[in-house]
Amino acid sequence: MSRVHGTLVLALAATFGLAVPAWAQPPTNRTEARAVLFRPDGKTLLSAGLDGSLRVYEVASGREVRRTEAHQECVYGAALSPDGKHVVTAGGDKLVRLWDAATLKPIRTFEGNQQEVIAVAVSPDGKTVAAGGGDKSIRLWDLATGKLLRRFHGHETKVTGLAFSPDSKLLASGGTAAAVVPGFFIGAIHADQVRLWDPATGKEVRKLSLTGTVVAFNPDDQSVAAGGMFITGMPIGKGVSIQGGGRLGVATTSGKELLSAKGYGTAVAFSPDGKFLATAWGSRQHLGRFVIENETRDRRVGLWEVATGKDVLHPGEDGAIVVAVSPDGRKAAVGRLDGSVHFLDLAPAGWAAGKRADDLTVEAFDRHWAALAGENATSAYESLWALALAGNAAVALLRDKVQPVAPSGPRVRELLAKLDSKRFAVRQAAFGELKKLGAGIEADLRAALKGQASTEVRTRVQSLLEQYAKRPGNSDELRQTRTLQALERIGTREARALLGRLAEGAPGAWLTEEARAAVRRMDRRGM
Repeated sequence: MSRVHGTLVLALAATFGLAVPAWAQPPTNRTEARAVLFRPDGKTLLSAGLDGSLRVYEVASGREVRRTEAHQECVYGAALSPDGKHVVTAGGDKLVRLWDAATLKPIRTFEGNQQEVIAVAVSPDGKTVAAGGGDKSIRLWDLATGKLLRRFHGHETKVTGLAFSPDSKLLASGGTAAAVVPGFFIGAIHADQVRLWDPATGKEVRKLSLTGTVVAFNPDDQSVAAGGMFITGMPIGKGVSIQGGGRLGVATTSGKELLSAKGYGTAVAFSPDGKFLATAWGSRQHLGRFVIENETRDRRVGLWEVATGKDVLHPGEDGAIVVAVSPDGRKAAVGRLDGSVHFLDLAPAGWAAGKRADDLTVEAFDRHWAALAGENATSAYESLWALALAGNAAVALLRDKVQPVAPSGPRVRELLAKLDSKRFAVRQAAFGELKKLGAGIEADLRAALKGQASTEVRTRVQSLLEQYAKRPGNSDELRQTRTLQALERIGTREARALLGRLAEGAPGAWLTEEARAAVRRMDRRGM
C-alpha cells in the first residue's frame, strides 16, 4: 500500500474533480486474508480470505490441511463459536454461513443483508450470531435455528467490525464514516466511533471515544480494543495540512481510556488471557478512494502489554492484514496480502528457539522477581518467559512469594460502621485505617455501597474505591498479575495448585478473581 505524502494532489483532485493518481488509491486485490482464528486446543487454525476460501492449517507444521470455497464472492470476515466447533463466515455475496470447523461442511445460511457482509461475531454463550456490512445495519440471528432476532442501524457508511463482551450482554461495533476536512475536500472514508449495543434490545448503550473499523473485546474483562484509519486536517496559511494513518486504542466499556497509539496499524487481537494486545498493519479495504498514511510509524506486528500500555515485542512481520494470538500465548498467526498465513514465535527478542531456563538459580530468580514489578515492560516480558520456561523450579520459588488475600474479618466491618460516627475524629481515624488495609478490603467496600449507607459513608467508601479504578494500580499488583501469567504459562499440576490456592483467597479481592480467571482458562484448555 502506497503512503500518501502529497496531500495537495488529493485535495485538488477531490475539489476540482480531477483524476486521482493511481498511487493515491488503495489497490484492488482478490487474495488478502481477512481472518485468522485459533481453535481452543491451539492445534489448528482457520483462515478466510478475499478469494472466497475457508482454510484449515496445522499449527505445528504450518501446513494447510483442508480448504473449501465458502462464498461465491469475497469472504470479508469469520468468527469461531466459543467451543471451536463451528465457524461463521461473512461474504461479499450478501450471505452469512455456518460451518463445521473441523470438516468445513456447511450447516446453515443466514440471509437478509442487502449488500456485502463484512463483519461477524458469535456470542460467548454460543447462542447468537451478529453480522453487519455495506447496508449499514447489524443483524442478530439465533445460531441454532437461523431465526432473525432483530435488526438495527449500525454506522454511517459501513459496519466493518463486531465483537461480543465475555458475558454476551454487550456488542461492540466498528465501522466507517465520511472524513470531512471543512472547506477543502469531501469524499474520503475513515474509521467511525466505536459503539456499544444491548443485543437483547438492539438499543445503543453508548459511543466510545475510540475510533475503529476493527473491534475486539478483552476476553477477561469489560474493555474494548479498536483499530482504524483516520484523516484530519488543519489550516496552514492559505492551505490545509492533511494528516492520516492508523490509530489503535483500548478503553473500558464506561469510556475510560487504557491505551492509545497512532501510526502502528489497525488490526488488533487480545491474547486469550487479555493481558496483551497484538497489532498489525491491517486491511485498507472499504476506505474509498483516498488512503493517507503520512503518520505511519511502524507496519510490523507488535505486542503491547495492556496494564502499562507499552509495546514489548515486534516479531518483524511487515504489513500483515490480520493477527491472532494462540491459546497458550506463545505464538501469533498473521494473514498476508497474498492470502498466506504465517506463524510467529512470541518469545522475547533475541531468544534462541527452544531456549530453556530449567537451571533457574536463586540469584536469577531474584532478578526476575524484581523485573516483574518494574515499569520496564520489555524486561518484565523477558522475565515472564524465563520463569514460564523454568517450570516447577519457578513454582517452588514463587510459592513463598505470593499468598492468598486473607479475609478481612470483623475489624473491617467495625471500621466501616465508624465511618457513620457522629464524631468527626472517629470518622477520620476509621477512614485512615481502612485506607492502610489495601486491596484486601475492596469486596467489603463494594458490599457497603449496596447496603443502606448514609451519604457520608458512601462518599468516603467511593473515595477509597477510587484507588482501585485502574488495575493493576501499583507495582505490587503489577508483579502479581505478571506472576499469575507465568504460572498459567507453566501449566503444570504444581502451577495449577498454586493458582488454586490463590483463588481461595478473600472473595471479591482482585488477586483472588485474577487467579480464578486463570484457573478457568486452564480448565478450558484441559490443563
